[in-house]
Amino acid sequence: MLRILVVEGLTDATFFKELLSRLYLGDAKVEYDRQPGKRNIPTVVRGTQSDGTLLEVEFRNQEGRSNIPDAIRELLTQGVLGIAVAQDIDNGSPEQTLQSIQGTVYTHLGLNPPRGSASKKIEVEGKVITAIPVGLYQDAALASLGITRHALEDYLLMLLLEDAGLRQRAPELQGLLSEILPTVRRYDGDFDSSKELFQLVKPIVQHGFSDVGVVHKLVADAEIGILRTVVSPLLEDIDRALGIQSHAGSS
Repeated sequence: MLRILVVEGLTDATFFKELLSRLYLGDAKVEYDRQPGKRNIPTVVRGTQSDGTLLEVEFRNQEGRSNIPDAIRELLTQGVLGIAVAQDIDNGSPEQTLQSIQGTVYTHLGLNPPRGSASKKIEVEGKVITAIPVGLYQDAALASLGITRHALEDYLLMLLLEDAGLRQRAPELQGLLSEILPTVRRYDGDFDSSKELFQLVKPIVQHGFSDVGVVHKLVADAEIGILRTVVSPLLEDIDRALGIQSHAGSS
């Protein structure tokens, strides 16, 4: 079963690859881009689900948020019937993210979008495009740290805050951030994005400086129950987008 997932960039592709490998697939195998300078970019992850069926997910785009519409239009032009699109909520709302994806689809097809609230599942002209708003919108713990712009890094930060095993070099991480963030904002402005905060936290928790390496470490080493809880809203969207009935995968 092949599925195509449009993502924003390398960090997002790595995160979804790690999540699928840990929670959905018992024998995950990954293919990487073979072009010079891009050989750490995952292009496909495949493996067997708990019910014995094969799942193969191909990642598209990885060139940034601004290129997501182009990636969607290219796939629609190619006649691809099933697409999943994962896009950061950023400083909008999940509804605005859905409207953005829906608008790209309908405009490309020369149609007017339906009235009312946008749906996560867009079915038009025999095509199914499933939208995945990425981020923990209005999460209380993130709000207490001044985060109002939500992205994939929301989940990474929450893993660090919830799983003590991931922050052994910074056991009092939340308290430390509460102390230093006012000073950071005094000199650097709003500093209200989880992407920005994640870059600040990386050297504190000392899991490496590469985003790819830190993402791998956090998803691979997180306590399985905490991981499932933190990403549970996202898992529901992944199940829907990839046509999976259950995410009872490996531990």
